[in-house]
Amino acid sequence: MQDKQNPAIIITTRVPVDASCKTRLSPLLDARERCLLQRAMIEDELEAIRQTGLPCLAFVTPIEAAGHMEGLTGPEVTLLPQTGNGLGQMMRNAFSHAFEAGYAPCILVGSDIPQLKAKDFLEALEALRENDAVLGPTEDGGYCLIGMNGLVEAAFDVQAYGTRSVLEETVRALKAGGCRVALTRTHRDVDTPEDLKALARREDASHLKSSRLARKLLEGKPEPTISIVIPAYNEEPTLGTLLPQLEPLRDRCQIIFVDGGSKDASRRIIEDAGYPCLSGRGRGNQLNAGARKATGDALFFLHCDSILPPDPLGQIREVLGSERAGFFGVRFDSEDWVMGVCGRQSNRRAKYRQIPFGDQGIFIFRDLFWELGGFPEIPLMEDYQFSMGVRERGIRFGQTRDPIITSARRYGKGFFHQLKVMYQMHELRFRYRHGCSPEKLKERYKKVK
Repeated sequence: MQDKQNPAIIITTRVPVDASCKTRLSPLLDARERCLLQRAMIEDELEAIRQTGLPCLAFVTPIEAAGHMEGLTGPEVTLLPQTGNGLGQMMRNAFSHAFEAGYAPCILVGSDIPQLKAKDFLEALEALRENDAVLGPTEDGGYCLIGMNGLVEAAFDVQAYGTRSVLEETVRALKAGGCRVALTRTHRDVDTPEDLKALARREDASHLKSSRLARKLLEGKPEPTISIVIPAYNEEPTLGTLLPQLEPLRDRCQIIFVDGGSKDASRRIIEDAGYPCLSGRGRGNQLNAGARKATGDALFFLHCDSILPPDPLGQIREVLGSERAGFFGVRFDSEDWVMGVCGRQSNRRAKYRQIPFGDQGIFIFRDLFWELGGFPEIPLMEDYQFSMGVRERGIRFGQTRDPIITSARRYGKGFFHQLKVMYQMHELRFRYRHGCSPEKLKERYKKVK
């Protein structure tokens, strides 16, 4: 363990000057409000750092906007550019710069934990007397603070940034590298609307600028509006069940149908019921066409053969209070036990592997949907590919309290036949993951029966 003579605290942050700040808080807060909040959180953290009496290095991006930080930091804080591709490399480079400048040990924090106090930094430094690294857990499975006596590369060789397992994987990587690791008390970062509401409610945070601002910003904020997008193709048999469910929602949200060229009376039935019905060929194209017409803060993609649970809009808003995307889960309209197992397996996959399918009622904030590029307009697997894209970005799908009931019509009747179809569907996904084109899979899908 190296001599600990010149400790320092590192803070990393985006300069609060544009719409790229705290994007997970949109559309609850607009760009100006998010910048104000980011600025207040930076001020709160810097005040706690000042109370330690330790030197502070602030690594910021974009560096060309660093002039906007000088009024926040004062001359005692050294402003430096963030470098590196990705969060892990950025943190690694910040530590490397600080150690090369002669500081050790060092504590690094982000700028979204305004409740950190001077004693949190000092206790972390104390932990480094007997350990090689220290981490400050957050309630969502990440960490808000990391400290070390010298550069430990293993701390940044983690693939889970942005997920709920990043703390666990970082601790595992450090210990595998022979490091002694300590954990500090757990805090809550401010990433989601629910985090912001929790900050505003906490009495022990009432002295913080960010907490007072959060209460002010939340006053009179409406719940997110919702647009329901429903693709249809030869759905005459299912519309008789779906349309009565939509009637109580008609005045509470926007409802858009997109017909894929139905040969039956689907389009006439939809339009006679008074709903707009767009046109689009292919499921991905249909979903995107509806999303382009949507005006709601959030998009809810619903299949025609679905039976909604009680208060679907309220359940969506409940999930979107803490996550940027979500799903309902699914239960099949069949008493066959094999279909019960199929539904439970589908929900486990969606919850734990974070890959919900279209029949599980995916919903997502509209700005994030287009940031991700919408659904891929491919002949098959558009929902599978979309969910994988969301997961790869480190964005978590939340799950509602109640599932959607969906038709088991494709699975047919009988134990062995249902198992056969389940296997065929699994085979399609396997082939897709291993490079089979959606065009070829579409032809195989037509033979699933």
